[in-house]
Amino acid sequence: MGSADLFKKAKQERLRRKRAGRQERKRYLVVCEGRVTEPSYLHDLRRDWQIAASALRIEPGGVDPNSLIDIALGVLREDGDFDRVFCVFDRDEHATYVKARDRIRHLATRKKRPLPIRAIISNPCFELWYLLHYACSTKPWVARRNLTACDCLIAELTRYLPNYDKGRSSYLETRGLIDVACTHAARLMRHHQACGGDGNPSTDIHELVACLRAMR
Repeated sequence: MGSADLFKKAKQERLRRKRAGRQERKRYLVVCEGRVTEPSYLHDLRRDWQIAASALRIEPGGVDPNSLIDIALGVLREDGDFDRVFCVFDRDEHATYVKARDRIRHLATRKKRPLPIRAIISNPCFELWYLLHYACSTKPWVARRNLTACDCLIAELTRYLPNYDKGRSSYLETRGLIDVACTHAARLMRHHQACGGDGNPSTDIHELVACLRAMR
């Protein structure tokens, strides 16, 4: 089945549920670049907000941003019953970043059967979302000496989360400040829109969080 037929399949499945008399409920697919960092955070949020696992499918582990799209399309071929699809990945130093971003944009905006898919990008990396729970700055994150931009950001993050570990979720430590993080993320977005910035630093995680909040 080509990707052009996936949205049609999803619409047919929702119509089938409606005809069967079942309550129409939103169902989302989130495909993450990381195998641990992003999925563990989202699983903790889902459980805390009491969102059913059947309503929010979280897929981990693309090799790079472009491979996330292949994973998402593969899931849709098996189960097209999703209202929205989110691909969560970092800007970081990925060679396929631009290709993936443009590919998602094409799938979402093409004239023939567009897919309900969007990119959720963090620049330079997901850890910016954690940092925005505590501080907000428009200063770009750049590589320094033998450290990547993300390494530098994580070093700053450990001022607030001394025991931060990419191998586990820090959702429980930060959940009380999630509205602060959303405000800061929106502020960064407005900053780049106003000055024509390159998106460093920024994250779209707050928009995903807003969609998940509506599922509670």
